[in-house]
Amino acid sequence: MRKAVLLLSFLTITLAACVSSPKRTEPIASAPTTAPKGGTAALPAVPEALMQAELRALDGGTIRLADYAGKIIVLDLWATWCPPCRYEIPHLVALGNEYRARGVEVIGLTVDENDTEQKLRAFASQYGINYKIGWADADFAYSFMGDYSSIPQTFIITRDGRLLKKFVGFDPQRGPQKLRDAIEQALREG
Repeated sequence: MRKAVLLLSFLTITLAACVSSPKRTEPIASAPTTAPKGGTAALPAVPEALMQAELRALDGGTIRLADYAGKIIVLDLWATWCPPCRYEIPHLVALGNEYRARGVEVIGLTVDENDTEQKLRAFASQYGINYKIGWADADFAYSFMGDYSSIPQTFIITRDGRLLKKFVGFDPQRGPQKLRDAIEQALREG
């Protein structure tokens, strides 16, 4: 009898944990390689849950993609230990400087929960990061990256919250121009 009660208690707790666990947002559909004609309406929308997610920012505040509505977002998912991420960052700094006045915001989110505040501050200082940075929680990162966890991954989000382009990895020969071309495309299409 005692074993039956213990088993029933264990099953009840396990079931309760499964039922009350928040649902993970499914990965966003891949951005097409070319944008459809006639604007951005046919592009996959970034789900509202991701737009509204409050992520911890290094400056002590929060980052919500929804706060950048009406702007083009260059969202970079990276980590301090990642060599290609380190190569990409100076280009993101330059793009932010070049396009900020035209309504483009660069946001960098580390996907490594071991990147401490102190480590991130030192890293930002070393690399001259002048854009908003913070931490992406696991569900947020998964929703953008899916099962492909290679970093960096950089996303161009249109003014109306649609995913225009996704870049995986960083190629120093072609990457900066591809990012610039995607930003220019987003600016042209409104």
